Amino acid sequence: MSPLQKNHNCQIYGNPKAWWNAQISLKFLDHHFGHRSGMENKVLLLWDDFSGHWTQEVKEYAASINVLLFKVPPRYTYVCQPADMSWNQPFKAHLRSHWLECLRVQIAEHHAQERQHDEKARKIADQINELARNEIQEVAREKIQELQQSLVANPFVMIAPKRPDITAWIAEAWGELSQATIVSGYSKVGLLGDTRSPENAGVQDYIGKIDDVLDRLALLGAADEAFDTGDEFVSSDSSDEE
Repeated sequence: MSPLQKNHNCQIYGNPKAWWNAQISLKFLDHHFGHRSGMENKVLLLWDDFSGHWTQEVKEYAASINVLLFKVPPRYTYVCQPADMSWNQPFKAHLRSHWLECLRVQIAEHHAQERQHDEKARKIADQINELARNEIQEVAREKIQELQQSLVANPFVMIAPKRPDITAWIAEAWGELSQATIVSGYSKVGLLGDTRSPENAGVQDYIGKIDDVLDRLALLGAADEAFDTGDEFVSSDSSDEE
């Protein structure tokens, strides 16, 4: 983990049982606010209703470093939290573009393997025909069986991206967000007077790209045809359910 954090100037938190817990909350507070300049100045932090944000230990530590925790009511992060209002969508869209490209590469490699398989099948068919013409039946049968066994078709199997790849994607996606987009999130929830608008995330373009990749995966038997791409772009409040 340390090399990834150093290479991409990021913090990586992990928890084997859930996406977040109280200990991660403490580490998050310490990293972002525990050593800041102007510790005497109070900082307002909007957090959702997830239990790991509101243990006594977390609340006491936040108070000790002058961080005021404000609880966003369940089901209201999409209108109260700057991230949901502004940058989550372009951030996730950028990540999704990397994943789609990863899938496209895998599909292209699989099709290349299929072409090699087809060429091998043609050569084996020619060899089988030659054996059938020139060898005695028993010998031909054994050799034909060996040739047929050597022709194995591999089904398409999606390969998950490696941890270094995902870390690089996340770091790049965050780096692509403009200052105007970040500021607009706070403006939209009424925390600033700034009226700048966030950048266009190009959602429809991403939906089209997802549909294309899903169609290709479905043809390979590796995608659920009931998947609704539109659901991916509705602002969700899943953290309230944790």
